[in-house]
Amino acid sequence: MAQSPQIWAPLKQWEDVDFGPPIRAVIANVYGEDPANYAEAIAQLGRYRQDATRGAGADGTGALKDGRDLLLSYYGQLEMLELRFPELRVQFPWKDAFTQKPISQHSLAYEKASIIFNIAAIFSALGGSSNRSDPEGLKRAFYNFRAAAGLWDYVATNFLHAPSTDLSREIVKFLAALMLAQAQEVFLEKTAEDKLRAGKGMGMVAKLASQAAFQYGALLDEVRENVAKGVFDRHWASVVHIKTRYLTSLAQYYRALADSSASKHGESIARLSVAEAQAKEAHKLASTFTSLFGGPCSTLPSDTATSLYDLTKAHLALVSERRAQEHKDNDLVYHDIVPSESTLPPVDKLAAASAVSISDIYASPDVQKNIGLDLFARLVPLSVHESASIYSEEKAKIVRAETERVDLADAEAQASTEYLGLPAALAKFRQGAAGGGLDALADPGSEVRSWADEVQLGESEADGNLAEALRRLDALRRTVDDGLGWVSRELEIESRDCEQMRLKHADFSQTPSAGHTKAFRADLKAHQDALDQASASDASIRAVYDAVRPELHLLADRDTLERAFAEAVATEGADANGQSLLELDVASEERVIAEREAVKAKVAGIEGCLERLFRTRKERADTLRDLKEKVQSDDVSHLLILNRKTQNVEPSLFAGELEKFRAHQNRVSASLQAQQAELAKLAELWNELNEGEEARQLQRRWEGAERRRKALVQKLRRTRDGYMDAREGASKALRFYRELESLVALLHRDVQHFMKARTGERTRLVSEAEAAEQRRGSPSVRGLERSMESMRVGGGGASPAPPPRPSQPLSPSAYPKPPTPSSAYPPPPPRPSAFSPPPHSQHIYSPPTPSPASYPPPPTPSTAQAPPSLPPPPPPGPQPSYSPYEGKFSAGSPFSTLFAPAPPPPPPQRPSQYTSPPPTQTPYQPTAPPPPPSSSSPYAPRPAAPYAHYQPQQQPFPPSSPYPAPPPPQQQQQQYSHYATPSPYAQPPPPKQHQAYPGAYAQQQPYPPPPGQGYPSYR
Repeated sequence: MAQSPQIWAPLKQWEDVDFGPPIRAVIANVYGEDPANYAEAIAQLGRYRQDATRGAGADGTGALKDGRDLLLSYYGQLEMLELRFPELRVQFPWKDAFTQKPISQHSLAYEKASIIFNIAAIFSALGGSSNRSDPEGLKRAFYNFRAAAGLWDYVATNFLHAPSTDLSREIVKFLAALMLAQAQEVFLEKTAEDKLRAGKGMGMVAKLASQAAFQYGALLDEVRENVAKGVFDRHWASVVHIKTRYLTSLAQYYRALADSSASKHGESIARLSVAEAQAKEAHKLASTFTSLFGGPCSTLPSDTATSLYDLTKAHLALVSERRAQEHKDNDLVYHDIVPSESTLPPVDKLAAASAVSISDIYASPDVQKNIGLDLFARLVPLSVHESASIYSEEKAKIVRAETERVDLADAEAQASTEYLGLPAALAKFRQGAAGGGLDALADPGSEVRSWADEVQLGESEADGNLAEALRRLDALRRTVDDGLGWVSRELEIESRDCEQMRLKHADFSQTPSAGHTKAFRADLKAHQDALDQASASDASIRAVYDAVRPELHLLADRDTLERAFAEAVATEGADANGQSLLELDVASEERVIAEREAVKAKVAGIEGCLERLFRTRKERADTLRDLKEKVQSDDVSHLLILNRKTQNVEPSLFAGELEKFRAHQNRVSASLQAQQAELAKLAELWNELNEGEEARQLQRRWEGAERRRKALVQKLRRTRDGYMDAREGASKALRFYRELESLVALLHRDVQHFMKARTGERTRLVSEAEAAEQRRGSPSVRGLERSMESMRVGGGGASPAPPPRPSQPLSPSAYPKPPTPSSAYPPPPPRPSAFSPPPHSQHIYSPPTPSPASYPPPPTPSTAQAPPSLPPPPPPGPQPSYSPYEGKFSAGSPFSTLFAPAPPPPPPQRPSQYTSPPPTQTPYQPTAPPPPPSSSSPYAPRPAAPYAHYQPQQQPFPPSSPYPAPPPPQQQQQQYSHYATPSPYAQPPPPKQHQAYPGAYAQQQPYPPPPGQGYPSYR
């Protein structure tokens, strides 16, 4: 269906207004406040009016929409302004929309009526300019016409005695009726298009067209009258007249189609004749209007004349064609009688358009969003304050009453459950009823499991478990002890050999060993003291480990731990009366099962009551919190302001507003009733549960199991603490022994180099002394031999023989155990536990404070050399088949390479000219060396002196010897002049700075540490 042009109303013109002085005067005089505090609000109100009036006059659909929104916002501010400033008097100048006559009024009502008129005019313009070929555009046009009609109806109803023509009752009511007629026409277009597409429902279209024709016909005389008065545009009368004829023809045409479908061909032909006559009249009027419509019109589309002419022409052709076809069909087929036009019944009417009220317009979310905040919300009239305070007191009464009820109910529920010991006391009954008995107590708990994890982690470390660490500790201690023993024996042997040669040879000039070995012996003593102190601390660690070892397996294995707890809480033994728990109930098994089922049912019932009580309490608290929030945010000041003009509205208004909280009060009451019922049921079930024999037995078993479980936890706590102390102590001790082992290895190397040098020097000096004796041929030699022989067999003047070497390794039992454990690094203060070591004074190793001259620093393994004053050791000769530490040290130990046996120097070869036949006299035999070591001895004896195989002559060579005589003393002295220099051991070598032993025994730190303290680093 073709679209017909629509009419819209013109806008009222305006002039600027200054709200400042009048509003400031009211604020100061009525409200007693400083107007400067509202300067921004006053300026904002002025901007609202400027934006609304200027934006409403813009052209274009988008500009019209923006102008409409601005006008709606400004009108909302005017409504709130009037409620706070009813006595405000501002000059509002406006021009009549039709006559352009300027009119000014001091009333806010005049300003509001003018704004509403412009809003309605914009709605009508939006409806007339909408593209109705689009379904959404058609819907918007339908709504806009209806909204304009509603606004003009509001002006006609609420603003009487208008000072201008455009706001008069007759004009605004005519405009409202015109908008409804156009809305009906728009709806007709949509319906006719849908029905024609469906091919049915022509009767409804006829009714809609008949209503539209009737509405336009009712406006025809009035519009002609106002055109004659110069109010409306002259084209409005032509458009209304053409549409009246056109819609009348349209109603008859669709009614004829409906009659034809109903086989009323005669009536159909008669109605088509009426429709054709009305269509011809409409087309004639449109043709005339086309010639009269000149220039653009501000209230009609520019193509109004053309659109109406085309619309009526097309409709006339359609009606004529249909009438001819119906005549032909009736003449040939139906032969119905065609009634006269005056006998035709009128077409029924169906109104489809109604006005949209202003309240519905402002209820739209889009409109509410554009209104904005109340600019003068802080200004509340005194009467409104008084009424609002009364309402606030009513709200406070409700909150106080509900809070008191909720607090009393919560206190009652908490007191009841605490008196019964719930829900904690229900655990034992729950376990017993489920057949698990004491399964809840059999769980070790997270703390005990963490202890087990610590022990298992310590036992699974790469260094091995604690027992293995203690074994390695013992092995390292024995290794260090063996190394110190070797050094001690070697120093004693060297001193003995030196003194024996001094007694044997009068010319033996080697210096005594005491001055040279002073630093070695000081180091030896310091190492030995540190070892003794550390051994005492090792004993204390061993004592701690032995104390916790019986229970250590419980923490070392998770299954064992859980089994231990299960056994601890097992219900074995006798009850308080001495009767076996297995004999407590001698009834049948069925009765026991029945009692357990009864206990289970009562436990389930109690749990259900507790759950319902908790849920009820939570819901009640949520309800009270929601009530307080709603009361706090509730404000009826705006309602009181809006109803300020109504007398005695407060009681009914307050009663209606307080009903909003009735639902919360009802929910609180319901929760109180539910709680009372649950508490009564809970007490009844708890009493029944405790009266049963099975429940009493469960209580006794539970209490006993709790005591046993606490004892086990305490024992495991002591075990874990002792294990961690022992583990930490063993770790520190291993580091200490490794450091001490390195120091002893350095001492061994230095002593070995010293022994090589002393042995080489002694061999040379012995050879010189023997040669001197042979040259002299003195009988003193024989006397000296006799003296030496007497000393060898135990003479009183002889020096005592060295102590015999042990033939077998010393077992740990061979060393005396220290009376009390002590620590060399140093020990901790005594602990209050059962594993307290001996007093602190027995654990402190205080090494002797070395003087700069007595503790030379031991050379490092890579740079240590023999004493610089000694001659270099002789070249290595044949290696002996044994080593002083053969088989004593494991691979990787510092002693495995440093304790390798040093090769003895080769014996000096006598020149061939000194070779003589074997002498007849008994040669000198030195002291017999100790027997060769057995295969089981860990301490192989020191190799025999390299000069022991020599057998010097007791007398000089006989005169008849073919060998040349030895050189004279001067020559001999010159030949061995390099041996005649003073011995480097005549005076002790410059003392080397003794290096303090790294490790705990040098720092004197407690070992193992006291509980709660960490171990200091040994470095």
